[in-house]
Amino acid sequence: AYFQDTPEKERIQDKYLETWELKRLLDNMDYRWLLVSRFLVLTVMRIGELIALERTDVWGSMIRITKTYDGNNHIVTPPKSFDSRREIHVQPELRECIEEINRYVKDFKEKAGVESDLFFPDFNGSYLPYPSYSKYLREHSENVLGRRVTPHIFRHTHTSFLAAAGVPLD
Repeated sequence: AYFQDTPEKERIQDKYLETWELKRLLDNMDYRWLLVSRFLVLTVMRIGELIALERTDVWGSMIRITKTYDGNNHIVTPPKSFDSRREIHVQPELRECIEEINRYVKDFKEKAGVESDLFFPDFNGSYLPYPSYSKYLREHSENVLGRRVTPHIFRHTHTSFLAAAGVPLD
């Protein structure tokens, strides 16, 4: 038996979220994972870059990306490529998200009595668990959208929003 290839248009559409899909996905999401998801959409960061991000990497109107977290080996490494080292400008919507994350992290660190230099640590102060977030996102997206998505879809979603707004690719 022959297997039919998925049409090109269908495959491309699976790589990003439409505005209504993103809104539906973020609605009723667990607050912790909502903050992670919003941050990823607004920054175009890879999940490993967020996990490795330290408080000192987020300063003023810039976020400095110089490392990534390798969840398979549980180590921090240089980013995926030389060009992955970058600075991200913090626009107003991202500033609000950062402030929300700061309040959230401060609150749980005080309640749990943990210290951490990470921007978004886990409840014990260590690296945020990628498998937990990925599993939550897959299950939540399947329930809400009828399809499974991964954290990487937020990079494509951000780019599709820029393209729709007429921002040049380069």
